[in-house]
Amino acid sequence: MSQPATQPLTTEQQQNTLKIMRYNRFLLIRYVCSFLFFINLYASLFYFMNRSSLFVIPLILILAQLPAIWEQIKLYSTPTSHVTLTKRFLILQTIILLGACITCVTPLFSLSFPFLTAIFTSRLMIVISSLCLIGICLGMLIRLKKISRREDKQFKRIQHY
Repeated sequence: MSQPATQPLTTEQQQNTLKIMRYNRFLLIRYVCSFLFFINLYASLFYFMNRSSLFVIPLILILAQLPAIWEQIKLYSTPTSHVTLTKRFLILQTIILLGACITCVTPLFSLSFPFLTAIFTSRLMIVISSLCLIGICLGMLIRLKKISRREDKQFKRIQHY
């Protein structure tokens, strides 16, 4: 038996492929937002278990992220290059992380992080992890800027397709 000839993609299949390709432009950003969601969730639990009223800060970040999550979900049905809610969330997350870094060099460290001892190692751990997360957030903001300007690699693949 001979193999059937490959048929060209139908218009509907091409449209679905393009929709998925457009949606996947934001895939890394969705993964980073999920990662930040769980970091904020665990941070709020740490504060809550230590009976600190600062559990509100990561809780606010989680609530601020909900519209960004909705925006990311809507990208599948209504493709766009501009995601302002996601951008705002990443900026807010960066500001809070900068505040955590600054707090590490002040006497407020013990109040800000009641679940850690105020030794150099603890402070260094918070600064390094916050700086890494700031770098990730800034990287995602740069990626969003490239996507909105249509300068990302995935957009070039979409055009080629």
